[in-house]
Amino acid sequence: MSASFNSAAMAAAMFVTAASAPIQRLHAQNPTDQTLSQIDAGVVEGRLDDAANAARRFDSVPSESSVRSLARLANSFSKKGDLPAAAEFFSLAIEHHNRIATGLDDGDLSLPLHLAAISVFVKNNDTERVVSSLSAVAKSSHQLRENQRAAITKIAFQTGRDSLSTGKAALAKDAYRVAEELCDKADVPTAKLGQAWATVVDGGDPMAAAKELGEFVDQYPNHPDAAQATAVCARCLRQAGHDGDADQVLTDLVARFPDSNSAAEIAIGYAGSEPDELPDFIRRWLVDQTEQNKHTRWSAEVAGLALRIASHEGRVDTAMTLTRYLAETDNTGQTVADLLDRMPADHTEPLAAYLISPPTGFDVTEAAREAAARWAGRNQKWNMLAMAAGSESIDRLSAGRTIAVERLFAESLMQIGKTSDAAKWWNHLVDQRDSTDFATLLRCAESEIATGNDTGLAGQRIALARAAAGPNSKMAATLVDLLEAELAIRKSRFDEARSLLENVVRGVEIDTELRGRAQWLIGETRYLQNQFADAIDAYRSVEGVAPDSSWVAASMVQAGKSFEQLGRTREAAVCYGNLLARFADSPHADSARRRMAAISPSQQPSNSRSIRR
Repeated sequence: MSASFNSAAMAAAMFVTAASAPIQRLHAQNPTDQTLSQIDAGVVEGRLDDAANAARRFDSVPSESSVRSLARLANSFSKKGDLPAAAEFFSLAIEHHNRIATGLDDGDLSLPLHLAAISVFVKNNDTERVVSSLSAVAKSSHQLRENQRAAITKIAFQTGRDSLSTGKAALAKDAYRVAEELCDKADVPTAKLGQAWATVVDGGDPMAAAKELGEFVDQYPNHPDAAQATAVCARCLRQAGHDGDADQVLTDLVARFPDSNSAAEIAIGYAGSEPDELPDFIRRWLVDQTEQNKHTRWSAEVAGLALRIASHEGRVDTAMTLTRYLAETDNTGQTVADLLDRMPADHTEPLAAYLISPPTGFDVTEAAREAAARWAGRNQKWNMLAMAAGSESIDRLSAGRTIAVERLFAESLMQIGKTSDAAKWWNHLVDQRDSTDFATLLRCAESEIATGNDTGLAGQRIALARAAAGPNSKMAATLVDLLEAELAIRKSRFDEARSLLENVVRGVEIDTELRGRAQWLIGETRYLQNQFADAIDAYRSVEGVAPDSSWVAASMVQAGKSFEQLGRTREAAVCYGNLLARFADSPHADSARRRMAAISPSQQPSNSRSIRR
């Protein structure tokens, strides 16, 4: 706590200087009072420690002389810069003053004493003593000069604020009472509000706090803090169990102060509610503020709540206004993520599509666009992402398009089978965006193997992925081995491919889906070499390696084709029949049906017995 207090310091100096002659005369008249003489002599001669020791030993009846001597000692310590000692002896002087017998002409002593003491107490951050002296000064306020009144008022307001901020409600209340008594008429509302805040901070009587705040708002409705006071009044009423009154106060707040921050804060309090659970006054306020174009000062959280209301009520234009605003202001992506997770599907998809692929000339923050793209990825909205990717120029960066968004574009194209288009994005991410994470490098290598004609480049992509995998990730190494095996197959280096694949199959700690794929690829190498009998054995082994994997159905189709290549159509039909019986919903079922239809009915089996394994 600090404040300018030149006038009080001047008063202290005048008080102490004027006191010196009377004190000397007084001591001359009371020669037995050796302690006061020792105090005064120590002050005059600069022996302050000796004077302090004498003062601490003083045990006589307090008198006007003792008050003045102690005050002079305190002032000397203050000039020396020893604030703790100055505060100690001003406090002792005040204690002596308070014990002086009645009948003393106090007007010439109390005011200058407390003015001098306040100056030290303020510098020493002794709030309790500051407030005590402020209250004493207020009792003699008629004697204050104008500059003194202004200085004391300033200290009273500052002490009130400091006390509130540290939770000292009683001290704050007393300080603001002094401020109200001494301040100009224009500052009275602030002093009254300070007293009401003190009652709130005290917390002991929420109804009393609500009453004070309500009276303040009624008396000063145009005060800058009237809206905030109204909001806190409602909170106090709710704490006191008067929910109905609290709701009415909030309704009044939104009606009387619609453009206030407090009104927006009330709306935020309902952010976790569903639209049909919101009070009518909140719904109306959100819509009206938007339609009056006053939403532009809102946080993204309030805008998101308003968007939910507008969408729920079918207000298309209002919803679009809020969507644009949210796209431009959500700098964390949290509001967009929450909205997309909570809104109905018929509302979320248009919002997500707008943010993922904003119209030309519309701005969107990186966080908002990325949040929408991640939501689409989590919910497998691959077509939505793929359409957005198709509308983009890879080489021209659009607003809010982060690396994460581009990865999701590439992944969506992979998921819907547009591997060639996906490869362009993966290559862009690696070559232009300098992505070095394993997942991106792996996908880039995979797409290059699937679509590229440059096996050398594919090998480079695999090498980058293997380096990013590191030596300690068995799963990552396995994924790279599978890609390297596929590249070896493309190069017709089948023995090399089988060696890699057999290592994967033997890895019992490896995910069974990957082991099943590896075993299936071993069958593919045999099939491509026209080694159909060996291919059948390899395909049959898939179910033993990974019985619950998706590769079991794929292996049945390929085993059937291998039997056909050997002219053993009845065994082929058994494979297809087993597949249809066990995996009718598999993506491979249609292929099995077509193959069975191509086989002569006389060659089809009469039952669906499985081929022995």
